Amino acid sequence: MSSIIPTPREITDDEVRSFQENDWAKIESFLSEDEAAALLTRLEAKLEQSAEKGGHAVYGPMLEALGPLSVEGVSGEVADRFFFDMTHQRAWGQAAARLLGVESVRYQIDQGLIKRPARDGGDGTVWHVDFGGQEPGSLFASHGSAFAPARSVIAFWIALKPTPATSGTMRFVAPRHFDQPLHDLVHATYAEQKSIEESYEELEQRGILSPPLDLKPGDATVHRGALHSAPPNKGDGIRWAFAVSYVQADVHYTGLIDELVMAGVDGLEKGKTLPDHRFHIIG
Repeated sequence: MSSIIPTPREITDDEVRSFQENDWAKIESFLSEDEAAALLTRLEAKLEQSAEKGGHAVYGPMLEALGPLSVEGVSGEVADRFFFDMTHQRAWGQAAARLLGVESVRYQIDQGLIKRPARDGGDGTVWHVDFGGQEPGSLFASHGSAFAPARSVIAFWIALKPTPATSGTMRFVAPRHFDQPLHDLVHATYAEQKSIEESYEELEQRGILSPPLDLKPGDATVHRGALHSAPPNKGDGIRWAFAVSYVQADVHYTGLIDELVMAGVDGLEKGKTLPDHRFHIIG
């Protein structure tokens, strides 16, 4: 198995501007194709191990997730040295901090993401804003935020195989376009009055939806508070991606729990910064 430790390239000024304007950006060749292949090999092995151990997280027909990969989710101890060494590199922290416009970040979570083909029962990913992606009280922040300030978490999503738009790459709506008609449309998809793909038609007519994205291995999208979803994977095989999230290092805990990354973690105190043993400072 390859010992390559994937290291991202530097973020450009144009990518920073695009991210700051839209709360999402496409980053071409963020990793090399060889690095993406090394990641894929590791994740395919993880999937086999998961089956032997009784399974992994399955979010209905829309997505399956392997992770956290780098650390034990509660203790923060190293779970896999390859993924830990990769996600805790200074280069990853610098990329996240530069896009967020902050001095440093903390590791939050990393996962292998699996979207199975529609022909095998896979489905699209519902419209959502990531937990804490918007200020409390905004249209898409009914669940509040575990962090103050909100909008302090950044997620990198890296394609590991050739991933055309038909395989189910994400579509985004920037926060500046959030309004009541958008809110009503999203809730119509929740009520199954409209499909995700039908919602795309309306949003394209309004001119507020990101274009369909064709990604090569190593290309990435990165997002913060943007509304996003993904259509069903209409390709022939699994849509493989690696995702890693970081959070601004000096955020304070609000008392709300993000179950995915906080459940059972010791040292979480309302009004205090996050505990170092689980949320390691990077860069």
